[in-house]
Amino acid sequence: MGKVRNREDIEDRTMDYRDKRRSYRFGYTQDVDQLEYEFYGDEIVFVASLELTRADYHPDHPDGPTDNYFDKILARFHYDAQAKFSKKVADALGIESYIVTFYHDLTKYWVYNLSQETGWEKYTESEYFKWLEKLHNNAILNEINREKREKQEKRHEEILG
Repeated sequence: MGKVRNREDIEDRTMDYRDKRRSYRFGYTQDVDQLEYEFYGDEIVFVASLELTRADYHPDHPDGPTDNYFDKILARFHYDAQAKFSKKVADALGIESYIVTFYHDLTKYWVYNLSQETGWEKYTESEYFKWLEKLHNNAILNEINREKREKQEKRHEEILG
């Protein structure tokens, strides 16, 4: 089972540490908001790296944030190297990195594929979680296929000796 919420409060209990660490001027730090993963047998299979950002509903834009709003998110991600870092982590894990923007009430989601630099696909709650579930299912299928290929290669090597 993945990490669960252990407290009812919403205090960010890591903020003090992160602020202190950033006050020391060597190297860089960056967090990944969420890593999606599965278990295949006893092995962890990475699914996706998610960078999460909330959008506030605005009555002047009932269908969601404007293109300008999304452009500003991307500009911020590129300015502070978060995009570069997130893509590098995802590449190292063999997955893709996404920016997920969502409304506070969790009824609408917009997804940008940071690894491929495409998107801002709009989803309802059910569509978003179907999309995410599909990523999980595909990761498991890819792992099954990888395992099959390795077994076939091993048998092939044994036959050829």
